[in-house]
Amino acid sequence: MIDTHAHIFLEDFSDDIQLIIDRALECGIKHILMPGIDTSSVEKMDALITRFSGQIQFPCLHPMVGIHPCDVSTLAEKDHLWLDRLYNMLLEVGSRKDIVAIGETGLDC
Repeated sequence: MIDTHAHIFLEDFSDDIQLIIDRALECGIKHILMPGIDTSSVEKMDALITRFSGQIQFPCLHPMVGIHPCDVSTLAEKDHLWLDRLYNMLLEVGSRKDIVAIGETGLDC
């Protein structure tokens, strides 16, 4: 089984992350896709992947890259070059072999 959308790299889940991973294993989840929400997401996902990669049994954690739809309008107001920055981030980070998808896309705002 695959969980295609889990923001488990966020600070909100840090206290319970081991329990979340354990529950995923108990439910038969083999892969967890983590959609990026901003430019710092990949770094947080990498740290989580590193933390759990030494365990014998763990779901494969897969990073995705993107911008959350709720953040697009804020980014556009603050930074008129946000689209260029997003494009460059997608090219740079998206070329990594471990990035499995693009998401969040931020295109629905």
